[in-house]
Amino acid sequence: MRKLKLQMQVSLDLYISAKIQGMNWMIWPYTGPWIWDQELRDYFTAETASNDTILLGWDMADGGYIDHWTRIAGDKDNSQSGFAANVVAAHKYVFSRKERVSRWDNTTTTTADLATEVARLKQLPGKDLIAYGGATFAGALIRTGLIDEYHFIVNPAILGKGVSVFTQMDDMLLLSAVSARVYPCGITVLVYKPQ
Repeated sequence: MRKLKLQMQVSLDLYISAKIQGMNWMIWPYTGPWIWDQELRDYFTAETASNDTILLGWDMADGGYIDHWTRIAGDKDNSQSGFAANVVAAHKYVFSRKERVSRWDNTTTTTADLATEVARLKQLPGKDLIAYGGATFAGALIRTGLIDEYHFIVNPAILGKGVSVFTQMDDMLLLSAVSARVYPCGITVLVYKPQ
């Protein structure tokens, strides 16, 4: 059975966004020059290539995620194009509360029950699944109990307050460490799985 991984950039205090300053606390906020060190770039690109399905919430997809990476994949002079090509090649499932028509290639929009659809996708043949998202979508995925690995890209910043993916939880979540690695640019990648 395929694994579902949730990957997110977070602060040291596990916020995904600051209330006031937005994303300027990230070493690389997915836009502008790719200032991560080469080791982290290689890890990030390989991790994305190990999946053939990406799960997104409608807000993230409609907010430019797919369009952005499609543009970058087409620019072979951009150092991010290899990573972006993996995003473009993966099939995207975009979850929405209301019926919508996909305007993107290789993308399915669905209003199916999240837990039921994720369980179905995990049974299909292929590589693993990876989810990205804003707080609402990621929080809903966490509540399904179907996430097999949490991949936190931890930036060396403490926000104090902000947006968290864990505010929607009904119960505590106990995790076991899989790996931890510090990269030269200051990012630490932490991987956990549910106990």
